[in-house]
Amino acid sequence: MTTMNAICLIALLVSIIAQVVLVVVESKDFCNEYKRNGHKIDFAYRMIEFEGKFFFIGNTYWKLQFIDGPDDNKTVTINNESDGESNFISGDNYSMVWCNWYLKDAKPTIDGVNYDHCRVAGLKKNLKTIDWAVVSNVSLSLMQTLDSTNIKFEDNFKPLFAWLPESHRKQERLATFWSNNQTIVYNFYDPNNPVKGIPSIVDKDEQRLIINGTNERKLNIQLMTIVAQYSEYDNNGVQKSINGHGSIVFTNENQIIRYCYVGQPFNETACKPSNMKTLIDCSLDTKPSSSKTMIMIILFIVIVVLVIFIVGLIILVRNYVGQGGEGQSVSAISNVPNSKQKSTRSAMNKSTKGSKAISPSKTGGSTDPTKSPSKPKTPKAK
Repeated sequence: MTTMNAICLIALLVSIIAQVVLVVVESKDFCNEYKRNGHKIDFAYRMIEFEGKFFFIGNTYWKLQFIDGPDDNKTVTINNESDGESNFISGDNYSMVWCNWYLKDAKPTIDGVNYDHCRVAGLKKNLKTIDWAVVSNVSLSLMQTLDSTNIKFEDNFKPLFAWLPESHRKQERLATFWSNNQTIVYNFYDPNNPVKGIPSIVDKDEQRLIINGTNERKLNIQLMTIVAQYSEYDNNGVQKSINGHGSIVFTNENQIIRYCYVGQPFNETACKPSNMKTLIDCSLDTKPSSSKTMIMIILFIVIVVLVIFIVGLIILVRNYVGQGGEGQSVSAISNVPNSKQKSTRSAMNKSTKGSKAISPSKTGGSTDPTKSPSKPKTPKAK
């Protein structure tokens, strides 16, 4: 391995590691993004079957975890560090996003794709157009684009968020839109032809109250968003079916996001300001970079140094072994003629020991090895 090849190898390894680590380093702190976004989230998004709940700022999402229990033991937590990004669900493009169930015979088959049995709807910021798509319930990335739908809201109704009440969410594909303490319900049974109003099939007053968000509107507080939630316990601590209906109500005051749980039967005291729980307090100063980010940066530096050390060690060993082998072979070859010369000289010295060397000039021979020796002259007869 030449030095140039080693340098190229180091550069390649460093670039690969950098790309892998950067994905983790780019994790975003919620409070930092929340402040950057004017102390608000763009919207909440809830998957249906797997109960994934998320806050979105831009295309970045933070996961919410609901911990069920009787009465005051119901709690919600949020990850400080972001859990990922979506290439479709984004507050940059949509004012709200929700998930309506597919009709059973209309659900598409996408090989190898795990999604949530629903059409993901994104209401554009013009509040007039809904884009539909299939989104992975693992990565929240776009799996398949569908069509678009036009929708009409009254001029005096500007929806702030949408939520899907549990009642009839599968049968009638309902979405409830909120504007302060007003609500309008649309039925997306036919996604391309949304119909305003609760369908006649819903004939129970209790169900209509839930769909209209009547109990949540009684709270008379400024809601940031609402997320529907299954609950195994009602607000009296009685264990019910896992399909129990409820909603998590979030408020946003002085950079502190608080929440309460509204279930059945309705408990007016649960959402009094003094009883609301804190999801996250962003009024405190937050560091620009999280400890997790710093750890990943340090880990990246350590890995780079380790890679350089290992590659350098390999180069050193290969060069050392290579030079040692070449030196031994050259020495062995050069020793052959030397030994021959030594043995020849030794033999010559032995043969000439004790006898006097005869000079070529005295024997009539030529000192020039290229000339043949002159013949001795024959004496003439007298």
